[in-house]
Amino acid sequence: MMPNAVFIALLAVAVALAMASVIFDHSKPEPKSEPKPKPQPEPEPKPEPKPKPKFRKENRTQKRSRRQKREYRKEKPTQTQAEETQNLENRQKLRVEEMRSTQKKDEENMKIKEIIRAQVRKELNKLERGCHNMASLLHSLGICVGGWPTPLPQQVKSSYKRALLTFHPDRASRFDIRHQVEAEEKFKLIYRFKEKNSTLYT
Repeated sequence: MMPNAVFIALLAVAVALAMASVIFDHSKPEPKSEPKPKPQPEPEPKPEPKPKPKFRKENRTQKRSRRQKREYRKEKPTQTQAEETQNLENRQKLRVEEMRSTQKKDEENMKIKEIIRAQVRKELNKLERGCHNMASLLHSLGICVGGWPTPLPQQVKSSYKRALLTFHPDRASRFDIRHQVEAEEKFKLIYRFKEKNSTLYT
């Protein structure tokens, strides 16, 4: 009986110790996990230095070619300068020729104008002799006069202003030579008729 009791007692003690060790292990706090270190980037490889060009001695032909290039560069500006002066002279000649041609054309136009002017003046002088007032003159020149043949002074005045605008030399400058000369002479005739006759709008 005694050995069995001792065995049972020892077994009970062993079980108690095992349970106590398990309880003690669970009561311990868990150790904190340390943060993992970040992986460091690999250093970039340094570029290899370029090898310095080795000095190469020039032979006589290479030296001569370099000397010729320098001489050519020195001579080049003188050639371009000569070309520029030649171009300038050519431009001046062309300008002189253009001026002469325009002057010749102007002289020819002046001669034509004088011939046409003489013809137009002869016609307008005949027309002026047959007109006794401004209304009849304007009607003869082709200007529409309101209330013709017995217009009111206000109607004659408006027709007079319209005639001055119609025959103004600046307006006629875009037409041919004959039209320009006729407009100039008619403008002069209307102005001259106004100065001669005191009864303008009757």
